[in-house]
Amino acid sequence: LEERDFEAGVLGLEAIVNSIKRSRKIIFVITQHLLKDPLCKRFKVHHAVQQAIEQNLDSIILIFLEEIPDYKLNHALCLRRG
Repeated sequence: LEERDFEAGVLGLEAIVNSIKRSRKIIFVITQHLLKDPLCKRFKVHHAVQQAIEQNLDSIILIFLEEIPDYKLNHALCLRRG
């Protein structure tokens, strides 16, 4: 649903960064497909983590639609449960 809130006329990656900055909470729906998505792995998760660190907030929520072992989650996205 992220594209729904993008500003018209703004490039895709810039729109993603702007959306992350404006968000109080960032939700990632974790699936096997997401773990293989290079844009998510290298860009979206990185910016979400940076935003959480900068604002000193616990603002990243992970929702698991599939059973994902912790080592795969950590290896693919550098995130941990809990």
